[in-house]
Amino acid sequence: MATYDDKNVCICGDFNAVHSVSERQVWGLFNVFPGYNLFVRDQWHSFQLEGWGGFVLKEKLKLMKLALKDWHIRHSQNLPEKIVSLKDKISSFDLKGETEDLLESELE
Repeated sequence: MATYDDKNVCICGDFNAVHSVSERQVWGLFNVFPGYNLFVRDQWHSFQLEGWGGFVLKEKLKLMKLALKDWHIRHSQNLPEKIVSLKDKISSFDLKGETEDLLESELE
């Protein structure tokens, strides 16, 4: 917490040191698990708390931590099998793409 013009301000951001720009571009969960961004946004907005801003933020972060733990458990079960399945799908799309154009949904 810092003070600016006699007002309390909270400074937020990513203060981690990185060696190259590519390190900042790889936030795996956002790209690997479809719907993760929507889940986080929807969960964050679903928390209805009242009180001082700092308290609300602290409580929302605690609730988000619990929601993310639950999400992780539900989505990381059988992860090796899911990886094999996705690799098989990609291979089949690669083969199909060699002989014909893929549909937009297949490209996604």
